[in-house]
Amino acid sequence: MIRIKKLSTYAPFAAIGIITLSYLAAQQWLFPADEETPSPPIALPEEKTAAPPANVQAPVQETNATDTWPLYHGSYDLRGTSSAVLPEKPMRVWQYLGEGAIRQPPVGDARGVYVATRTGSVVGLDFSGNVRWTKQVMRRNPADGAEMPERFEAPVACIRSTVLIGSTAGIVYALDSETGAERWKYDVGGEVLGTVTAYEPANEADPVRLFVIERAEGALHCIDFETGSRVWRTDPINRTDGSAVVGNDMVVFGSCEAAIHVYSIYDGRLMRSVALCGDCQVAAGIALVGDEVFSGCRSGHFYRVNARVGSVVWQNEDSEKDIFSTPTLCSGVVVFGSEDGTVYALDPETGKQKWQFKTDGNPLSPVSAGDKIAVSVNGTLHFLSAKTGESIWSYEVSDAITSPSLINGMVIVGGEDGSVTAFGSSPPEQGAS
Repeated sequence: MIRIKKLSTYAPFAAIGIITLSYLAAQQWLFPADEETPSPPIALPEEKTAAPPANVQAPVQETNATDTWPLYHGSYDLRGTSSAVLPEKPMRVWQYLGEGAIRQPPVGDARGVYVATRTGSVVGLDFSGNVRWTKQVMRRNPADGAEMPERFEAPVACIRSTVLIGSTAGIVYALDSETGAERWKYDVGGEVLGTVTAYEPANEADPVRLFVIERAEGALHCIDFETGSRVWRTDPINRTDGSAVVGNDMVVFGSCEAAIHVYSIYDGRLMRSVALCGDCQVAAGIALVGDEVFSGCRSGHFYRVNARVGSVVWQNEDSEKDIFSTPTLCSGVVVFGSEDGTVYALDPETGKQKWQFKTDGNPLSPVSAGDKIAVSVNGTLHFLSAKTGESIWSYEVSDAITSPSLINGMVIVGGEDGSVTAFGSSPPEQGAS
């Protein structure tokens, strides 16, 4: 009874206190003080523990197609897709005949076309096939110090008026695309087989970064574009024969580790590795669409992987042999060539086959424009319908040609015989061979 009396005595005061606190809480909820309002959190990609430096802008999002061809398979995402309109029945508009086998596709910028020979020459052509300059790249023989020609097995690249290529000796050379003069060189420390690629920030005042892979160990190097100095280098992973793609804050490539590796473009941090099947070594370039990676493997498996979350979306096992080609994406299909002699087109959403085109050789990396696929098979260039896979046109160029490139509205291939051949809708211009 005493407790009840005490509670009764203080009950009015308790009620007043509760009412007062409720009023103050309501005032705080309805009219919060500005200085106590927290800032919204910054959204970062999954597992991204550090924001990029303040002076580095997010990479420019790739459009569905490119109107330039800086790398062997088009843009930095290696989708192999051009905004060009290809003719139904192209004409040979010019042909350059040089010395030294050309085993990697040409590239181009606003000035012209660039190719590299296996014996260390880099050649700049105009859009009529005339020689603008030739650069014989030399290096010191480590045995006796004598000069000797470089050897190139990697594709050439042309980024911001600079021609870039890595050698079997592990040197990346940067040449002026106007004159061929050497700007700088960078020692990777081992053979380079893939292309040099780049991250170009939206703000041109911010630094451009280059990326290249050392083949034997799979170490990724980041190089300053202006000076040729090292920015960072990743730890080795495994042998890597293919090229990297760049997009959405990521540098991505596959390796003989049978995995897809995803790195931060800002600091080289390994964000994740996505394991494929045990025999699914990746020995070619991959294509990137947003966060989605499309890649073939030695086992004949073809994968779609989400690089952001690190998951396999689907895999296709239609190919009967290894896949050494970089795929292209257009008109609702992802297309690749297989060592079984077949060009396959899959639905990118499901991985199911839409069509196939049988050849009598080894189809190389296909490229696409509009509703057409261009693919090289041995020495013959083929045009296929992207919708049906039917042959539209073909032309025997020589005994062996490179994968095609789509430059300045033309389809251009290099040849084992030292030729560069361009096809288009216009007759040969005066002065072209």
